Amino acid sequence: MKYVLEVSGLKKTFKNKSMEIKALDGLSFKVKKGEILGLLGPNGAGKTTATNIIIGLTTQDSGKIKFFGKPPCEESRNKINTSTAYKILNGGLTIKQNLKVYAMMYNVKNANEKIDGLLKTFDIYEIRNKLVYDLSSGQKTRVNLCKSLINDPEILFLDEATAGLDPEVALKVRDVIRKLKCTVIFTSHIMSEVEELCDRIAFMKKGKILKVGTLKEIKKLVDENTLIINFSKIPKNYKTILEKYDLLKIKNKKAWIELKNPDDLHNITNDLIKSGFKIKHIQIKEPTLEEIFMHYYE
Repeated sequence: MKYVLEVSGLKKTFKNKSMEIKALDGLSFKVKKGEILGLLGPNGAGKTTATNIIIGLTTQDSGKIKFFGKPPCEESRNKINTSTAYKILNGGLTIKQNLKVYAMMYNVKNANEKIDGLLKTFDIYEIRNKLVYDLSSGQKTRVNLCKSLINDPEILFLDEATAGLDPEVALKVRDVIRKLKCTVIFTSHIMSEVEELCDRIAFMKKGKILKVGTLKEIKKLVDENTLIINFSKIPKNYKTILEKYDLLKIKNKKAWIELKNPDDLHNITNDLIKSGFKIKHIQIKEPTLEEIFMHYYE
């Protein structure tokens, strides 16, 4: 089966006495088996509402969801799981007790063995009998990750999966995510994580998908690249000469010039050489995912 998750025309409006908030406005997307889809958008874009509807915590006003080509049912719900940095665990229970509750919910066989393996994977086995109430935010994040893998899900929703983690722990978590043999819907405000992990990226705004594609395809949406030139020698009037270009900055014989058309590269470098510059090194820098994100949401 090509698509394990299909979302079509989801709409959701929250109402109170004074106003209506349209959280989703015809949201549609598909996720392929085994891929990691990055779902990006500013606060209020509808990411959390969409996830809560898909996993069954909230009902939509209209629209359809299909798991493995069929409408949601108990069988398909047992094949999905989720981890969020904002999920509230039972603070009065220990780490292991919390995970045992979820293991019973999913009818996990050999639960103790499964739980201990996950605790060791995320380096929290030694504190397994510690109350969740006494955990740091990073430790709670790791417990939630254990919870999300307790049933070996075929579709996994990860919301801010590395929130509160030390850099070395976050690195290990990303390595675990990369090796998962399941489909992942991944949201994060850390753009480098999205670039590193995701097969495709979807930009979401006001309850809709704006653009979706691979990182390479997404980067083509913004034409501007940056031309970075290191000079071994610059003329005295270098500032006047560089003013004719879209100069971003110059520092320590290094200039950053906005390159809107790659065909301009030859003309710019040729002109600089004729003007007395001696070029040591040239680099063309593509826009980062964060820069593209800001382009769409500014």
